[in-house]
Amino acid sequence: MALFLVCPRVGNCSRGYYCPQGESTQQPYLCTVGHYCPEHSFAPTLCPSGFYQDEQAQWDCKLCPESYFCDNSNGVVVVNDTITCPAGYYCPEGKDVDTLVIGCTF
Repeated sequence: MALFLVCPRVGNCSRGYYCPQGESTQQPYLCTVGHYCPEHSFAPTLCPSGFYQDEQAQWDCKLCPESYFCDNSNGVVVVNDTITCPAGYYCPEGKDVDTLVIGCTF
């Protein structure tokens, strides 16, 4: 019986790009909007709730702005009027739908 040890491969891409596992390419893929790609990424990673990314080729995510909530449970977060803080709530910077603050601001 032959026994093979499978070691994880590290992607060959710079930050802001991704290269699917096992693929060697001279033209890496740009990281997509709503995701981030640290160095050696095999695939784009969805920005976590409380963050967003509105640009391609990024290696980190932006903090959700004040007066908005960024919830990634439905996929990519796009900062626009559909995610403004609901009436009667206060949404400080970096909030997601699970951490809305009941209250008002003056």
